[in-house]
Amino acid sequence: MRISIIMPNLLLPDGENPVIGGLERYAWQLVALIKELGYEVDVHQFAGADWHRQIYGTDVYGYGMASWSETAALEAMHQNTGAVLYLSIIQAPLRYKPRSVIVSHGVWWDDPAASRDYVQRSLEVCRQALTEAGHVVSCDYNFLNVVRSLYPDLADRITVIPNFVDLTQFYPSAGPKGQLRILYPRRLERCRGAEMFVQMARTLVHKGYDDLRFEMAVDRNHPDRNQALLEATRDLEAVLAVKTYPFEAMGDVYRSAQIVVFPSLCSEGTSLACLEAMACGCAVVATDVGGLTNIIINGYNGILVPPRPHELTRAVEYLVCHPHDRALLCERAKAAARAFDVEAWKRRWRGVIRTVYGSI
Repeated sequence: MRISIIMPNLLLPDGENPVIGGLERYAWQLVALIKELGYEVDVHQFAGADWHRQIYGTDVYGYGMASWSETAALEAMHQNTGAVLYLSIIQAPLRYKPRSVIVSHGVWWDDPAASRDYVQRSLEVCRQALTEAGHVVSCDYNFLNVVRSLYPDLADRITVIPNFVDLTQFYPSAGPKGQLRILYPRRLERCRGAEMFVQMARTLVHKGYDDLRFEMAVDRNHPDRNQALLEATRDLEAVLAVKTYPFEAMGDVYRSAQIVVFPSLCSEGTSLACLEAMACGCAVVATDVGGLTNIIINGYNGILVPPRPHELTRAVEYLVCHPHDRALLCERAKAAARAFDVEAWKRRWRGVIRTVYGSI
């Protein structure tokens, strides 16, 4: 039996390189698990032209018609597939296939700048997905609780499987870390709060914390954004580095930092990067947005703050000035991360796949 994964982008629109991000990493983990269970698997995605690639032994199909109509591309995907797993809730007009699974990566309409019409459309998209799909897997309890408050009769269709961390790759440093480093390990998208991180760094430097070092480990999906960030932080170049890393190097990047910051503004689930930072024994400061509140218990294994620059700055400054409290948060973060071990994630997903698609 073949299970086809439908998603926005696993590869860039030209099909030449992988997209770097949490959704795509989630996809590769799921592809590997589906194969492990004995199913065949392929991936169907939006693209700038029609193409077929094979990457890591998996067939990936790009649909160029998505450049003028995502709905038409999705209809073509349905015609070319049997059993389907939607890796995200589709926001284009769509009739979901029965006996399918949809993955929700969290509430996405919580942007303070979102219009009322956009919020209403998003809620209707969720209602339709929950009504038509065989099952919905949510990566956080925030989405479940929102659905339960709005559509209580549909909440039972949701299974929460929080995101994961591979503890064989992400583990604490064996020795002291040296100079105090504060890390932002996120994509350069507005919702991830990069500007707030820069504002926080600039404020602390102006307050006289010249011995701190800041690093932004960002994606390379949009080189123009990286260049714009470099130009916007010229005044901080002595203390703030902007770098890109292959995923395989990220364990070492976390282990070299003492404080890791997740200043999300909206559209957040149980962040893979946050779990990785915790597993590596870092003190985490995160905003109280979306699924981050399912990972961090404020004051116990990290600090949660509202998504406001002065609140973020105050929390980071507190950890800089209170090393004992910082060390305590690090120890508790390591322990909490074990609850999100990738093996537990696989076990829960095996149950969903076998229930919906049947055993091989």
